[in-house]
Amino acid sequence: MNPFSNPAYRVHRAPDLPVPVDEPQPEPQPVHPHHPNVPVPQDDPVPDHNPSAPRAMLRL
Repeated sequence: MNPFSNPAYRVHRAPDLPVPVDEPQPEPQPVHPHHPNVPVPQDDPVPDHNPSAPRAMLRL
């Protein structure tokens, strides 16, 4: 007897997966005019250090 012919195995089928939605493409970054493969440095919205921190903390 084939175990897969048992109706009990058919009810435990995995649910259908949802249809994937295309992700929006990221905005193209500007390129350097002389080196097209190097991205142009962008303004960093988050500074690298805290300017109000004491100088002793910056020397870690």
